[in-house]
Amino acid sequence: KPLWRLLAERFGDGAGARRVPVYASAGHYHAENDLALLTGELRQCLDLGFRTVKIKAGGVPLADDLRRIDTALEALAALGGAGALAVDCNGAMPLAEAEAFVAAVADRGLAWVEEPVDPLDFDAHRTLAAAAPMPLATGENLFSAADARNLLRHGGLRPGRDLLQMDVSLSYGIVEYLRILDIARAHGWERRRCVPHAGHLLAFNAAAGLGLGGHEAGPLSGLPVGLDVVDGHAAPGEAPGVGFEADPGFAALFDDLLG
Repeated sequence: KPLWRLLAERFGDGAGARRVPVYASAGHYHAENDLALLTGELRQCLDLGFRTVKIKAGGVPLADDLRRIDTALEALAALGGAGALAVDCNGAMPLAEAEAFVAAVADRGLAWVEEPVDPLDFDAHRTLAAAAPMPLATGENLFSAADARNLLRHGGLRPGRDLLQMDVSLSYGIVEYLRILDIARAHGWERRRCVPHAGHLLAFNAAAGLGLGGHEAGPLSGLPVGLDVVDGHAAPGEAPGVGFEADPGFAALFDDLLG
């Protein structure tokens, strides 16, 4: 049976999610024609069925980031206004710079600001969370239940607003991720506030089976086989296990080994 169904039966509500919210990760910096390429990527993501797109921030001066963010928002509005925008700072900013960034984008209506500061700087997270009007997202660089516990104890994150992005595969797999979910619940977090990092089939099965809040995908580098996005959601399939064998290229590797 599919992994998502097994997870739903043993550790979820028994049914699993028939439609999982998904968002597109795109909008990397380009040395030339950055704004034009950014606009084109947003159009590609929306054409593929996504409704939330995440772009990079924190890697250029604030004025340049604001120009990129405003260009993205204008593009989304011009494409029908159906999209939401998030930004990913990859932990690149010191606290003072992150505070200035959060203040500058406070009126932009962003879906979330991801990893504005070092992922292990819990004091900085607590300071930002006390003032940030938009959701903050972090956790993809925390690799254990102990890390997650410390973040939730000391990072000042808000259970009803912020997002936890611990990576299922990098966090020692499903067993450790289930421990992380238990710790999150003990600190007042619902599973829908958990949106794992990484756009692969293992994470998607976990999101569908455990009732998580969504799934990240990198559509411009190719979607996982079977991940068809409609109106910002994707449905889990019936391929057994994680579903790798549904990929013809992957299956062909085994054919060669067995042949």
